[in-house]
Amino acid sequence: MKDYYGILGVDKNASPDEIKKAYRKLSKQFHPDVNPDGEEKFKEIAEAYDTLSSPDKKQKYDNPMSSMFGTGGPGGMGFEDFLSQMGFNGNPFEGQQRKPKAPEKIISIDVTPIESYLGSEKEINYRREIGCQPCNGTGGDRTTCTNCRGTGQIVQQVGNGLFTQVIRNVCPICQGKGTMLIKACFQCGGRSTVGEFKNLKINLNHGTDVG
Repeated sequence: MKDYYGILGVDKNASPDEIKKAYRKLSKQFHPDVNPDGEEKFKEIAEAYDTLSSPDKKQKYDNPMSSMFGTGGPGGMGFEDFLSQMGFNGNPFEGQQRKPKAPEKIISIDVTPIESYLGSEKEINYRREIGCQPCNGTGGDRTTCTNCRGTGQIVQQVGNGLFTQVIRNVCPICQGKGTMLIKACFQCGGRSTVGEFKNLKINLNHGTDVG
């Protein structure tokens, strides 16, 4: 199990504010937009913060024995594998998974010594991706993938009885989405998102440094 506290460089008794401050500092340092070699480290930092910033996830992480089915169930067996051996088909909680969070966007700005000393207003222009409105973020008309039957996974069982091993792989046809695009949206062309340009004004206080 990864040491999320060590990754963020905080104590196990750190407050939510301390955890957030540590995350912000490290994410700026290792964000791929700023540090091309920091992608893997940035992912670790984001993973650690996602766990430690959630009271429920943090409690399960701090007390792994309090949950019967964690990252490894009985004997290291995964939750879905355990259900499969008990006679259930798939995960009954499938479809309730949360959408992944969008990564933070870091924009660097230059601050001149005079702007830093006097304080000033800066205008930032940037582009971001937002969900396509006409198709409601689906990319267009879709149908259930017949290869994986909408699960997004291909399941294979190896062995028999107590020695059965369940292997799950991402469906190569739908790429794990569970659906296939049959008619692309005229607005986004099937991408599900469209670009949007935003304008933001920020006030720089006296003594603000570059960045």
